[in-house]
Amino acid sequence: MKINFKSTILQNGETKEFDFTASVDIDRYEDMDTFSFTEPTQNVANRIEISHKKINIFAGATTLFIEKDKNLASPFILNTPDGKVMEVNFYTRLLNLEIDPLNKYKFEYILYRLNDYQEDVIGNFKIELTIS
Repeated sequence: MKINFKSTILQNGETKEFDFTASVDIDRYEDMDTFSFTEPTQNVANRIEISHKKINIFAGATTLFIEKDKNLASPFILNTPDGKVMEVNFYTRLLNLEIDPLNKYKFEYILYRLNDYQEDVIGNFKIELTIS
């Protein structure tokens, strides 16, 4: 099977679009549909798990947990140029999720930091997965 991955990213007032097709392994565990594939331009293993309430994204060393109507922390480990290791929390919020059980999944989320209890939005992400 194949997955067509399309993303539209809005960051710093600029829109970027990515689109690729790759081979995909599909599994179903409890209420999650799981898609495992390799992003071809960077050769990075990806796994996206989707249910009607939450989405988990594993892309290389990056992991995001996204839930409907919840703000969830996702810790990122950063290696600074001077050799220090820091953990930074980014937050996610699911804005929209549409599932066509035959072959299409669409979702939109924001990624942000909290600064003095204010959201500092890093980006808005719209993802569309089509299975064929």
